[in-house]
Amino acid sequence: MTPDRFADRLDAATYEHDEVVGLFEADLTEDDSLRLSERLFRRLTAVASAYELHTLPMLGGSAPVRLNQQGCHSLLDELAEGAWA
Repeated sequence: MTPDRFADRLDAATYEHDEVVGLFEADLTEDDSLRLSERLFRRLTAVASAYELHTLPMLGGSAPVRLNQQGCHSLLDELAEGAWA
């Protein structure tokens, strides 16, 4: 196995044709909205589930999820640096 076997996982071009998942408060066009590859989002929610986080794994399904203000704050806390340690 070569060290660069998984190098494409860090290359943005790998994901440019993926479906996009959007996270936003009211509208996807807002400045603070987030769009990312569906594959990356699935990985993120799987890791969050493995770490037994509460909010982020709830977003892993295919149906739209609405969070109240407390849920949004919880999600931000889980995504903050250090939440995975």
